[in-house]
Amino acid sequence: QSLMSLELDEIKSKPLLDATAADAGKDGGLMLQPATASTSTSDPAVSQEPAAACREESPVGTSPLRVTRVKVEGKHAINRVEMSFSDGSVWAMGAPIAGAKNKPGKGNKTKSSHEFRPLLLAEDEYVIEVQHESLMQWWWVGAGVKFTTNKGRFLQSCGFWSSGLSENTQVFRASPGNAILGLRLHNGMCHGVIEGPAPDVDESELKLWAVHWLAEGAANSEIQSRSFIGRESALGFAEQVGGGREVACQCGPLKIAVSDHPWFDCLRDIRDLLRPSRLATLDAAREAREVASSSTGESYMEFAMAGERVGAGIVLDLVKSSRIKAWGPLPRRKHCEELAAELGQFNLKRWLDMSLSLPETVESMRAVQP
Repeated sequence: QSLMSLELDEIKSKPLLDATAADAGKDGGLMLQPATASTSTSDPAVSQEPAAACREESPVGTSPLRVTRVKVEGKHAINRVEMSFSDGSVWAMGAPIAGAKNKPGKGNKTKSSHEFRPLLLAEDEYVIEVQHESLMQWWWVGAGVKFTTNKGRFLQSCGFWSSGLSENTQVFRASPGNAILGLRLHNGMCHGVIEGPAPDVDESELKLWAVHWLAEGAANSEIQSRSFIGRESALGFAEQVGGGREVACQCGPLKIAVSDHPWFDCLRDIRDLLRPSRLATLDAAREAREVASSSTGESYMEFAMAGERVGAGIVLDLVKSSRIKAWGPLPRRKHCEELAAELGQFNLKRWLDMSLSLPETVESMRAVQP
């Protein structure tokens, strides 16, 4: 019976969304289940449903409950779906820790290999659509699932058993003025969604671009960030903080702009290396290293970078979680990239997998050495 209970809705803190409230959110209210509400589990094929529910209206003048994070775990199929909310509560369906039986070690993968990249939602962002591919059984919560926000960002998670065919996928959309706050899942099938009032957001004022930068002379921890509505505004601001002009050409009424790409990293490294100021810095570092004691154990590249605090930064497309512009040396720019990845704005892993950056390539070659 303990195994059967893994499929049930669970609560970590505060109330849990009522999965049986078919009309939740239609009148602006939100159905919440008290933490103590439960029923008998005599039938192992049927998951528990709350015995009673209470309706809680959002007080006047307060912001409605919104989803702040969506996390999906799985491998062959979707093991777990978890949604975190702005009040600290968590709704989840599936095993508490997907892949917990796989312990780190030789020949085994860690449980992190079962986790898809989570979707972190901004304050002006909410889930408006869910696509679910069913998998008829009692253990997994489905073969695949996709969450889409009002900004067009999405989290798509498909297990090995997912067909990827549209005819096998159910699409659930939130009604106008509402946001999706949960799923009604049972035996690998989605029977509907739980809705609540959407945040009061002007769709024409959505922040779709972001700039993270380090000013010249600033410490690596003094990263500044700013979001923008349009691409031109973000690139214009990046030019003001030292990012340079956008690479573009005008052909009559057409404007052809070149966005950043992982393959361009090698060209940027060569350009930065051949700059006169950079060559002078390297020459000075080489001379200083020759007279320095060999017992310091400091590498040439580390010594060359010491004391350099030039400006660096990146411009991001938040919808694609990609970089469209970058400037400054890699050791400085890397701090901006890591912060953006932590905020869920930049898919750093995907970028590095495709990157042809010279330092990153050398580091990868060192990592595979026996």
